Amino acid sequence: MYLVAVGGGQPKRMWHLLPFYFYTRRALRQARRAKGCVKAGLIAADGCYLSVSVWESPGDMKRYAASGAHAQALRASRWLVAWFRFHHFQSEEPPRMSQALAYWREKEAARDV
Repeated sequence: MYLVAVGGGQPKRMWHLLPFYFYTRRALRQARRAKGCVKAGLIAADGCYLSVSVWESPGDMKRYAASGAHAQALRASRWLVAWFRFHHFQSEEPPRMSQALAYWREKEAARDV
């Protein structure tokens, strides 16, 4: 069983795009090298930017989230990001990006009800 994390956010202003990209790419590189990360990627959809990562265990994901480039990105998000939301689910196999996006849309639609 895998743990799939889908996080989405939107930069506050157009001029925040470059630093947002910088932090996002560094965190992605860290995830791809992290112990227990099976898959990690980025997609732009629905007016926001999504990160998708697949983990062998919650502990591996938590260690990644609290360290290195990801921790720096979280600190920078206070001034850089208008909003950020995070959803996760379990999966028997690593999902395709389209499946992770469908899950994101389902959870976001439920928030709007």
